[in-house]
Amino acid sequence: MTRATLLCSGLLLVTLPALHPAGKSDQRPVDLAASIDSFVQRRVVADSFSGVVMVARNRVPIYQRAAGFADREGSAAMTTNTRLQVASTTKLFTQIAVRQLEQAGKLSLTDTVGKFLPDYPNSVVRRKVTVEQLLRHRSGVGSFWNEKFMATRANVRSVQDYLELFQNDSLLFEPGTSEAYSNGGYVLLGAIIERVSGKSYQEYVQDRIFRPAGMTETVPYDSRVSRTNAAVGYTTQTLDGPMTGDRRLAGVGARPGYKPPVARRARSGGIRRPNTSLQAGVSSPAGDHYSTVGDFLKLANALVSHRLLDSTRTAAVLGARYAAGSDFRANGGGPGVNAEFSIYPSRDVLVVFSNYDPPAATAIAQYVRSLLASNSAPASIRTEVDSLHSAMMAAFKRSPPGVAQFYTDDARIIGMGTHRSGRAEVQQYWSQGLGATDWLLEVVEVGGARDAPWVLGRSVVVGNGGRRMITDYLAILARGTDGRLRYRIDLFTPSEPRPMGPRPPP
Repeated sequence: MTRATLLCSGLLLVTLPALHPAGKSDQRPVDLAASIDSFVQRRVVADSFSGVVMVARNRVPIYQRAAGFADREGSAAMTTNTRLQVASTTKLFTQIAVRQLEQAGKLSLTDTVGKFLPDYPNSVVRRKVTVEQLLRHRSGVGSFWNEKFMATRANVRSVQDYLELFQNDSLLFEPGTSEAYSNGGYVLLGAIIERVSGKSYQEYVQDRIFRPAGMTETVPYDSRVSRTNAAVGYTTQTLDGPMTGDRRLAGVGARPGYKPPVARRARSGGIRRPNTSLQAGVSSPAGDHYSTVGDFLKLANALVSHRLLDSTRTAAVLGARYAAGSDFRANGGGPGVNAEFSIYPSRDVLVVFSNYDPPAATAIAQYVRSLLASNSAPASIRTEVDSLHSAMMAAFKRSPPGVAQFYTDDARIIGMGTHRSGRAEVQQYWSQGLGATDWLLEVVEVGGARDAPWVLGRSVVVGNGGRRMITDYLAILARGTDGRLRYRIDLFTPSEPRPMGPRPPP
């Protein structure tokens, strides 16, 4: 049996988790924390990492480590509670805010910028650019990192101040025809959030995201506020010289004559300088809030438990990778800052924040992700599936309609001309009894995440006279609030022809 065989009918409209051999999924390192720590230690010794790493399983941290200095000049050591800037990971807050306003019926993803910002100077942006295009970096809007920003950055203190840095720029391409990473686009989303909500961006995310999620340590960067327990970013990138390239996509530069502050030589050969000279007056909807790894664990828990968004909008934020059984990722990087964040369907959470240039956090995150990917389906899942199947077969013998209790409320049964959706139709399907006297399930492979495992197997329905109907199946299970696994998607197709012999012994 192949996955393609099961999907050939074209009836399945959901994204399935990627299938991996059960043997690989069930392999687990002797000590996950020790493996991570060994890798982190090598990066620390090479002075390639300074920051905080956290890995959580089932909402509980199983590994945490802080390394390096939060403030070299002040000799302040990094701790697991240190606030670090998260660069473009801030965009996740903006995405959630937009989806909250959509959920409340206050905006639609198809709305254009002009509906909310009728005085926006660029008429093409007003008329053509949609909220969805801004979210997906398909608007053609560029960046605010330009000469004007570098000359006035200390005075940039509001979303409107950021808009004025690029709002008269031409677009990179016709909206919707291409894709280019857009910091300016997320500033525009911040302006829309302010117009629709009647609050400043910072007030909105504090009231509607940070407070409900319990994120007490997450705050905007503000040059006029002395943040306690906050790390300074250190970069080896050149901080002076003219800006080059298309200014709409401009990277980091500084005005001529800039003199870098106190520097420390990195073991890699570069000079680490504080990145404070590159900071705006306040962080934007596109990046650079301060947060802690603990707060991002709270954010992950708030998202997956639907405390911030309903299930539909949560799925939209978490995206296709998550729906396919892999991790949702948010990240960011810039001079003296690198952040990586992953949420797995298994409820594993990875957070790595660094106050060094990329790939300080990314290198560690990629290593940890390689470990988590090979450990996404605990060996105990097979035991749970076997127990579930035993209960289902026992219920069938007592009364076939009883099998419906082992399906979720939104379950689907698809195969051999059958397409049933929802609790009532699943109940009706099993109430038919299938003209059988017994039902046998054989598990071939199990994989996927703890809360959404998949099962490949074979079903044998035994009829009067011992004749058998054999089908191969792919099932996607879901874990309910009671902790039990149930069938969510039940796909089956006739197996290869084989003799219809007598009923097999129990």
